[in-house]
Amino acid sequence: LWSLLAADGDGITTSPTDRGWELLAEDAAEFSGGFLHDAAEFDASFFGISPREALAMDLPMLIYRPIPGQEEGNTAYLLRHGAALAPRTPAMLHELLETLLADPGRIEAMRRAAAQLARPDAAAQVVAHLAALAAGTDADSPEQRTLAISTPRT
Repeated sequence: LWSLLAADGDGITTSPTDRGWELLAEDAAEFSGGFLHDAAEFDASFFGISPREALAMDLPMLIYRPIPGQEEGNTAYLLRHGAALAPRTPAMLHELLETLLADPGRIEAMRRAAAQLARPDAAAQVVAHLAALAAGTDADSPEQRTLAISTPRT
């Protein structure tokens, strides 16, 4: 996708010949769209990287059209800290991609920013904190706290 955008290419092609889709069209030559022709080699996990995972891997991010709500808030946080860019239009996405590809120093700066934000041990810290709370102690708090447990009435 990035290569296609950088080359200002056209992603519309005739249908792949190895799936039988051309049988669905009256005229196979007219059966076209945006297809992945080498699906057998496609690594779907490559596109399944969340911002949290990208931070854990020290990857800079281009976040295009974040989902309103929490994802917008996360994007704003990443922007403030220099770990991401958030283009608002396809043209801006293309321009930022070209700019980044031509500037390895900027990519490295974004990578360092992502590394500073990453908390790969966050889950372990939360579990340890909750365990301390359940035990009636909290090492991070000067006062002792207890965990209230509600039980159903019989």
